[in-house]
Amino acid sequence: MNTKDKYSNIAIQLLNEHVSTNTQFVINYFVFNEFITFISRLLNYETSVEYGKRIYDDKVYKLIDTPIYMVDEIWDLYQNSNDDHKPLTFTDCSILITCKHNGIEEIYTFDEKLANFFKN
Repeated sequence: MNTKDKYSNIAIQLLNEHVSTNTQFVINYFVFNEFITFISRLLNYETSVEYGKRIYDDKVYKLIDTPIYMVDEIWDLYQNSNDDHKPLTFTDCSILITCKHNGIEEIYTFDEKLANFFKN
């Protein structure tokens, strides 16, 4: 965890709270790819492998596949997400479509635009 990141303490707190309640964190492969690439570039390859193994081995995390029909839907959403001149990222679109198809109604994000999709 990057302790210089302004959200690191909050992220650690949320993770600890939900691990104790047996919450399972769902991660799609687009998010996993982005995370591993980010860690590799920010820190190094070895650390990215270590973090990747943690996600694969820890039952708190569940990696889920993205079937081709969902990729088409993600692509459609991405192409039409520039309504306020701040388009969603492709990865954000993948999160929204993954949630839609898996009945996920709550996410943890510090991205306000993405979080707004889950507010009632």
